[in-house]
Amino acid sequence: MFLFFSRFNTNDTQTPFITTDQPLINLKANRCLDESIEDFELYYPISPNKALILYEKDVSLGDCVNKEKVIELNKKMAESALEQIYANKKSVLKQCCKERNIT
Repeated sequence: MFLFFSRFNTNDTQTPFITTDQPLINLKANRCLDESIEDFELYYPISPNKALILYEKDVSLGDCVNKEKVIELNKKMAESALEQIYANKKSVLKQCCKERNIT
C-alpha cells in the first residue's frame, strides 16, 4: 500500500509558476544522470499561483513559496519540457527560453 501526502503551494510573488508539455515532474529526479530514483516528490503547477506537490513522506513545510523557490521550480519545470513552455507573463517565458538557449 502506498501512502502519499499532498500540499498546495500558494505563490503570492510577482513571478508566476510556469508549466510545460510535461506538467508533472519528480523534483527528486535528476534528468542529467542515468540513475535509479529512491524518493519522489511530484510537482504539478495548476495555475500561475497554485501548485500541488505529492510527497512520499510527511513533511512539515509551509504552503507559501518565496520568489527564489518559484524561480527554482520554474527552472526544473522548463528543464523537463520536450517542446513547449507556458507562462502567463511574456517576461517569464523569455527568461525560461533564455536559460534553455531557445530563441
